[in-house]
Amino acid sequence: MVLTKSAKISISWAGIIIVGLTSFVMAKRQVDRNRVEVMKTKERMRNANLYAAHDESIRYK
Repeated sequence: MVLTKSAKISISWAGIIIVGLTSFVMAKRQVDRNRVEVMKTKERMRNANLYAAHDESIRYK
């Protein structure tokens, strides 16, 4: 099967677009996972600070 020059270029562009979109989606998912992890960490810190602020008796024993 002989492909013309324009067919080869079209196949190349299709491959580039597919690889680019896949890379974008994977990077976006990783950023979202990292953001969720940071938000959970901040929430744990906030909850720990609230507990310590409301329970003065534990802090100064």
